Amino acid sequence: MDDAGALGARLRRLRKEQGLSLARLAFPGCSTSYLCKVEAGDRVPSTPILAELARRLDVTIEELAGRDAAGAIPAATILLAEMSARLGEPDAASRIDELEEEARRSGDRHALSRALEARGLLALEHRDDERAIAALEQARTCDPGATPRLRPAMFEALGRAYAGVGDLSRGIALLRTALDDVMRTPADVPAAVRFGVYLASAYTDQGRFAEAEVVLADLIELEPRIADPTARARLQWTLARTYAEQGRLKLAERYGREVLGHLEESEQSVLRGRAHLLLGQILLDQRRRTEADEELARAEELMRKAGAEAPELALLNAERGRSALLAGDIPGAQEAARKALAETEAIEPGIAGSACLVLARAALAEDDLDEARFLCRRAIDLLETTAAPHYRAEAHQVLAMVEERAGNQAAALAALWEGIGAVDRGLL
Repeated sequence: MDDAGALGARLRRLRKEQGLSLARLAFPGCSTSYLCKVEAGDRVPSTPILAELARRLDVTIEELAGRDAAGAIPAATILLAEMSARLGEPDAASRIDELEEEARRSGDRHALSRALEARGLLALEHRDDERAIAALEQARTCDPGATPRLRPAMFEALGRAYAGVGDLSRGIALLRTALDDVMRTPADVPAAVRFGVYLASAYTDQGRFAEAEVVLADLIELEPRIADPTARARLQWTLARTYAEQGRLKLAERYGREVLGHLEESEQSVLRGRAHLLLGQILLDQRRRTEADEELARAEELMRKAGAEAPELALLNAERGRSALLAGDIPGAQEAARKALAETEAIEPGIAGSACLVLARAALAEDDLDEARFLCRRAIDLLETTAAPHYRAEAHQVLAMVEERAGNQAAALAALWEGIGAVDRGLL
């Protein structure tokens, strides 16, 4: 903003033009006495408070802050480039290039940030996580107004990109900052749910279940204020997944069924398909194969109908492989797992690692110890930075079974200790 005195004068003018008293403009975290000090130029509000004041006065945050509009790129031009990226249009990259070039030439840092964000989202769509991180970090730093409250999609995408390269620690730090920002009074409940479920999931992926539950407990307190059924479903989804990862399968199943209840009338077929897939995974963990197969069949029907992407269908095939193993159908398990591996190895190493583990168990069942050993080690490599510690521990346990059957007791013991170490490292 230009300066505190000019901001105060603008705030007073806009308030009077709207016919608002200080009491009517005030809100939790921004009292009438605080507004008096802002209008007098004695206080400078934080970005979240400034954004809420702008919303209540029906102006943009740039107008209220007094940002110089000279040389600014029209909002329609920015939106056109962003929409072309979101829709995957052939000329999306060139539109973003033009917007970035014009923003740099005119010194419009906000437009530059939006162009870089669009570039990052486009890279993320193509699973180029490293390039997405570079663009989104630049977008975040070049515009001081690019806060989690005002640009939630950018922070969510950056968190996903860090998870994609296996840098969960940096992703967690980013999501923690974003959640703290949107939870400040006045809390942005939809954004809090958005960041909170991603943060809890990231903690769960690291095996930090206690921290995940603390985040979820804070979100549960907000639940009465969550109007959107899809947002409620996301919260229940994360609860189900967290409990499933801990082995608390009855609780996980309960919340998994609540997810389906929230989405029952939803037209989002892919989301409903994912919910059936989640419940199928939980039922497989309980060795309830017949019920699990029904959920997996429903998941496939919904996903294929909606044109789900390869990673989702690959995960579905990996779970079908697990189900076939439970039934003793070794050829069926191998067919499903190989299909999952072919669909996803290059873009989703975590799912590929799970598929390799199914194949390793199948090879062990056929007493092909060399193949089983190779597949276990391949699974461990793929899961190293992309999955929760207990999945890596499971791969080491299967390797220990292979070595024991081969008569290599020392190697079997080493594999078990390595599995314990994987869990310990994940908890640090």
